[in-house]
Amino acid sequence: MKTLHTLLLTLSFCIMLGNTSLDDINTISMNPINIKALIEEDASTTSGPFRYAHSFDVDINLFNDGTVYTLDNGDQIWTLQIQSSNAVGLKLYFNDFYLPYGSELLIYNEEEDMIVGPITYVDNHEDQEFSHRLLKGDMITLQYYQPSNSNEQALINISTIYHAYRDILGFYETDSERNCGVNVACDDGTFEDQINSVIFLDMGGYICSAALINNTSFDLTPYVLTAWHCVEEDTSLGSHNNFTFYFRHQSSSCTGSGGNYGYSRTGSYTRAWDDLNGSD
Repeated sequence: MKTLHTLLLTLSFCIMLGNTSLDDINTISMNPINIKALIEEDASTTSGPFRYAHSFDVDINLFNDGTVYTLDNGDQIWTLQIQSSNAVGLKLYFNDFYLPYGSELLIYNEEEDMIVGPITYVDNHEDQEFSHRLLKGDMITLQYYQPSNSNEQALINISTIYHAYRDILGFYETDSERNCGVNVACDDGTFEDQINSVIFLDMGGYICSAALINNTSFDLTPYVLTAWHCVEEDTSLGSHNNFTFYFRHQSSSCTGSGGNYGYSRTGSYTRAWDDLNGSD
């Protein structure tokens, strides 16, 4: 559901466009990918996390590649569309990301039923990187609002686009590979506490399972445990990453086959690890 703030920003954008065609908004399209070849490659891989997406290495800057509209009061709205045909879903990784106070960024899919944001200065990270959860469909739109009184320059640069070729979140309910385990909703609450701790972990094109764990202080610090083989090439001690953690991913009923993807957080730090024998 859109927030009132999101609706107002989208409405302002539509009013600003007036009679301008949406075709005037710049769209960057990715090259086609060979999904059959990717799936065959996946089938021959016997270790590591499960791949669901192809990653495009890009260098896309919103202010160089986007379309800008200036409102009567001097505020500006920058817009850019990114398309990768036949993608089940898309997500972006920003290698250069900073939003000044008062500015806002929305990222949403073509149907506008999945929206990330408004993203504001409170979402800035010291490493100036950013990512978000997977959005359904093969086109997403970035919409950045900059007030006229802003004295700082925003940084919004995309270095990776993830094209999901497997329906890992059940957007279209076509991928039977998701239903690889026992439906926990059929256990009449037997594993309710364990269910609450289980995480569907998206590491940018790859997925694994994980779980929330407590510590000896029992202070509810949100520590997450996953397997070494899931992250051995993607992290180092103390590093920040843009993994997305999906909670409450179970089906709503015993007869259901689809999982919930509405509860997620993105971003974490690597606090400790062990080797393959120690953690797996």
